[in-house]
Amino acid sequence: MQLPYRTLLRRTVTERLRELAAFQRHVYDSRMPPLTREILPAVRITTPSAQRANRARGHDIGEFEAAVTLRLQVTCEHNDEDPAAMERLDWLCEIAETALLADIAVRKVIRRVDAMATTIDIDDQGELRTAIATTDITVISAECFELEFPDQLKRIRVRFDFIDPPADPNTGPPGTPPNVPGGYPGGYPGPDGRFELGAEWIIAQDDA
Repeated sequence: MQLPYRTLLRRTVTERLRELAAFQRHVYDSRMPPLTREILPAVRITTPSAQRANRARGHDIGEFEAAVTLRLQVTCEHNDEDPAAMERLDWLCEIAETALLADIAVRKVIRRVDAMATTIDIDDQGELRTAIATTDITVISAECFELEFPDQLKRIRVRFDFIDPPADPNTGPPGTPPNVPGGYPGGYPGPDGRFELGAEWIIAQDDA
């Protein structure tokens, strides 16, 4: 079963960033564990919102073609007690952005980037003071939804009418009864008045 696009996007980005030594594999899909100095810097990948817009305007019924605007969010936290925390955070953002925009495996999933914005904040409310860089990436994709019609076919019946000219000559005048000399010029079933072979396939049970 194919993964939902948002899930595929998060997993692809998470796996790619985990390969980078700068993040020491501390990259998490959606949920981040409680922060400790040991796991910093840490990165969280989320897809907080998605919006669909109809591309085929004016059609009341039929397939629904949607332009999808998806918000991909990469949040990186670094220990702010480090005097060079901001510079390190800037470098981490550059590394992450380069990996997402220049890596061919990631770009197969992120086909089009419409915009990118990064905001910096400080979290000094807890015991561990951290600097936070949040990069919002607007990803554009497309989806198509086709109408599903219920299958009305329940059974198939096939009957075969074999006409053997020597036994049932097809040469008599119209209206000639079956099985008499002369036969008749065609009909359904043939001159012997019966079907020689039949078969039936049940596709779905009839409603009770």
